[in-house]
This record gives sequence, structure tokens and C-alpha cells, in this order.
Amino acid sequence: MSDIDKIFSEREAKRIEKERQRRARFDVAAAFLAEFFERDVKPSTALAQHNIEAKLTDNRILLHRTDAGIYADAFQIAVGQDGEIDAGGRSFGHYNPDDKVKLKRELIADMLTFFDL
Repeated sequence: MSDIDKIFSEREAKRIEKERQRRARFDVAAAFLAEFFERDVKPSTALAQHNIEAKLTDNRILLHRTDAGIYADAFQIAVGQDGEIDAGGRSFGHYNPDDKVKLKRELIADMLTFFDL
């Protein structure tokens, strides 16, 4: 095997490993977001009482006031391509399962602040 082929193979192996790691981070963050939606956002009576509707699609939660009209701002929590959690225009960085409780509290605080609850 030529040196070109060896170096190409090494680079390709590194690229494949980086992509595997990225995908693993993304999958863990997406699972967190789905669980957060199902356990905390969807069953929330506080959100329902304040006419805040939430939807989970494409690894993002979109919340908006149903009585505010179509031009009102919405609050979004999303999983980025690299497995980071973004909400309300800021990034919380890569999701780490050890920080799950802290992250949930921060997301809830941002959500409540956004909607003035």
C-alpha cells in the first residue's frame, strides 16, 4: 500500500470516528429533549392554564401562546447538529447526562421568564 493510501485511510478512519461521536452526542441530546417534552412540558398544567401550546418536531420543542396571534414570538428549544442544546437564542453547550437536572431547571427558568410566568 502506498503512503498516500495509508494516510488517506487514516484520515478516513478519523473522519468516520468523529462522525460516530457526533452522532452519539446528537442522539443522547435528542433523547433528553424528547423525555423533557413528554415528562415535563406536555403534561404541564401551568402552561395549559396560560394558553401556551407546545410541539415536539424535528428534535426541537416550539412553545407559543395560542391567544397571542400569529405574530407573537415563540420560544424554541432545539438540539444542534453537534448535540448541543439551544434555547431562547442561547446555547447550553453539549448535553451531558450528569447535568440533566441542572439543565432542566435552566430550560424551565428560561421558558417561564420568556412567557412572564
